[in-house]
This record gives sequence, structure tokens and C-alpha cells, in this order.
Amino acid sequence: MKVLAESMTLPFISDGILVEIMKILAEAEVSYLSPFVRVGKRTWNIAGMAEVFQKSVYFEGLRLAIHSVDIKLGIEMLVRNDKGHGKSTLAAAFFAICSGDREQASVLFKSFSANHGGLVSEKARFLGNEVKWDIVMLNPPGLDTYMETFSYPDDDVVYLPECVDDHVFPHLCHLCYMYSCALEVCGML
Repeated sequence: MKVLAESMTLPFISDGILVEIMKILAEAEVSYLSPFVRVGKRTWNIAGMAEVFQKSVYFEGLRLAIHSVDIKLGIEMLVRNDKGHGKSTLAAAFFAICSGDREQASVLFKSFSANHGGLVSEKARFLGNEVKWDIVMLNPPGLDTYMETFSYPDDDVVYLPECVDDHVFPHLCHLCYMYSCALEVCGML
């Protein structure tokens, strides 16, 4: 694996050419950029220059949370995109809920609300659906590993709506939609 990582630094290719390669890869499938994010500072910085940086960090964070032993690694990666990438913020919040970290989930939901328009909106619902779809595309184990530690925030800003048990899927209510997304994500892990 170390040989692969060393070969991915590509010292003989100029930064400009590497950026173009990364853009072409991102157009085909942004998850192909994950090795560039993992490898080292040069490709990390070059990926940062490309407009696809946030997407590559997002998919690498999802991969880490889904397929690594420690979900916290994925959360740490996703938090790097917190303010600028709504899907990263929601995914990190969902994973924090799964791991039982209500405080971090609340902070992330508040950040999403401040930067992307609130949890009770069409945009939040759309991004929540995209996060679930992206997780499905990464082939999660589906073992309900984190259902015992599932803990939804309950504070003055982010709280469990009273109507959460009144609805049968599909959730049409915006109030409890984030809860249902978090529950579905947790079931996939």
C-alpha cells in the first residue's frame, strides 16, 4: 500500500497537468479523487486548488465513516468541509448522531442552519436525500451497528419533534425529516 501511496504523489507531473487530470476524473466520478486526498500534501494542496476539493473530501469522509472501524475518522474528515459544503455538514451530523455524540450533532445542525438555510426546508430535505443516496452508492454494510448508540440532539435549537412517531414512511413532514434521515443512515451502517 505504501508503494501505491508513494507512486500517487507523481513527482514527474506538473501541478497544472495534475489539476487537469483531477478535473477529468471528477467529471467522470468524483469518488475517484479519494486517493489524491489520502496520499499527501502535494496532491491534497492540488486538489484544494481544483473546484472539486470539497466533493473529494466529502466522499473520502463518507468512505472512512462507512468502511473504517472508527466512525469518528469520517466525521473529522467531513467537518473540514463544514461551512462550505452542506452535504458534508449533514453527513457529519448524521454520523455523530449514530455514534451517540448529541452535542457535536447539534453543533453541526446549527452550522448547517446558519450556512445553508435551516433544517426545515426543501434544500435540507434535498441534501439529506443526496447524502443517503451517496451512502448507498458506497455499499454500506447495513448491519445496524450504531442503533444502540443512536442519540438525536435535544436542545433549544435542534430537538426531536413531537410528530416523529406519528408519520409512516415516506416522511412528508419537514419537522421530523432530519430525524428520519439520521435513522435511515444509522440503519445502513
